[in-house]
Amino acid sequence: MKKVCMLCAVLLCLVLLVSCTGQGALPSASVSESVTASVSPNTSPSPSDLETPEPSESPAPTASVFGETPDQAGDSEVLFDIYKSQALADLNQDGTPEQLEFTANDASSTFSINGTAFTVNKGGLAQRFAVTDVDKSDKILEIAFTDKYSDLADSEKAFTWLYWWNGTNLICMGGLMDVKYDGAWRSGFDPKQYFDAEGLVTCLTRTEHFSDVWYNGHYKCSGTDRKLKEELYATKPVNQQEPLTLKEYCLLLKHCDSQYFDPEFSVMWDYASGTSTMPRDYSDDAVAFIPQAGEELKIVAVLGPYWFKLQAADGKKGWLKCIDMKIQGYYQVMHYDAHDIFDGIIIAG
Repeated sequence: MKKVCMLCAVLLCLVLLVSCTGQGALPSASVSESVTASVSPNTSPSPSDLETPEPSESPAPTASVFGETPDQAGDSEVLFDIYKSQALADLNQDGTPEQLEFTANDASSTFSINGTAFTVNKGGLAQRFAVTDVDKSDKILEIAFTDKYSDLADSEKAFTWLYWWNGTNLICMGGLMDVKYDGAWRSGFDPKQYFDAEGLVTCLTRTEHFSDVWYNGHYKCSGTDRKLKEELYATKPVNQQEPLTLKEYCLLLKHCDSQYFDPEFSVMWDYASGTSTMPRDYSDDAVAFIPQAGEELKIVAVLGPYWFKLQAADGKKGWLKCIDMKIQGYYQVMHYDAHDIFDGIIIAG
């Protein structure tokens, strides 16, 4: 009986052991997987959650700025902006700047405005151009091209050529002697010496109609093509003038007035007329004085290329007009040229 009771107790223990084992903890590996699954986010989305990504836009390219920063030789009063190759400038003052490009060549050069190319028929130009304003009131800007510094000696006279654009054509206005801003000339260049921005342009000018004389000529735009035309300003020669010696007496005028060369004044210029007997210091409304043979006279002023003011040793002054070495008045009546009346005339070489 006691054995039976012990056997039953063992069996009961076995049943309880099996029951506990069926409801016990999982193996360590299973526990680990369960914890991981419960705390880790789901990194593998279902197919329904996937979307096609939109392509990102490429960044727009940075727009290149046309033109250069100018060398501003002028100021707020006188515009003179110097460029090497490219510029933006409102040539016709309509609010929209034009794109300007310049390429210098030996025989001729090319200047483009908004892509339209124009030929500049001047040889030896520097790779340089300027935008200026001859007259601020006309709403037109001008372009200036200049001679190359390396091609000329300091004793040679360089030129700057003025052009303007009428919307269709590039038109040459004329050349300005000794206006130069390329190379080593740039340091001494001051546009106010040549432009007043009110329409007047001043530059070195030469006349060889009588004796070789250099002076500062004054110019303004004229006509529909705006060509530079010389204005008559009395000005002193800029080169040294040696005295001229009279071979014959020579009547000099008080005023620069071409009416005195009309036929009704012929008697004034006739050596056989009463003027041959008039005293040296004779003067009237037309005549300043009548210097005599042997006197020395010096050119002290010019008025344009044809009028010359002569001064005697005693300070008396008077005008004569000479065109192509023909002294007006005397040439029409006596057919005398400058060499018939004067010694010492300088002929340009």
